[in-house]
Amino acid sequence: MKIEIVKSGINGEGIGYADKKPVFIRECLEGELVDASITEKNKTYSTAKLERVIRKSKHRLVPKCKEYKQCKSCSCMIADYTMQKRMKEELLRQSLIKYAAIDPNVIEPIIESENQFYYRNSCKV
Repeated sequence: MKIEIVKSGINGEGIGYADKKPVFIRECLEGELVDASITEKNKTYSTAKLERVIRKSKHRLVPKCKEYKQCKSCSCMIADYTMQKRMKEELLRQSLIKYAAIDPNVIEPIIESENQFYYRNSCKV
């Protein structure tokens, strides 16, 4: 099924809508149109597997890390640095508004790093 990706989720996945429910799809960016297959349906959301990207984001790039698909730690690596910063800033903004009732106007822009690679850490059980 075709799904328009309208935003990013907390794990860097793309979120679109089907049957008025959010659909979470790994390896998708906001603004993309994708062909995806539903893999799991719940009452309030679904997950899907990306089959192909029909319309790519101008921010999409090939991940620099050869372990990207197996590791799954750097979910934003399919986006250029500008988009990664925007995704992370929006996630922070939404989290602070939702969970801490903080005024979003006090949130300052992310400070760019000179080192865009080789700094990531992840520990998953």
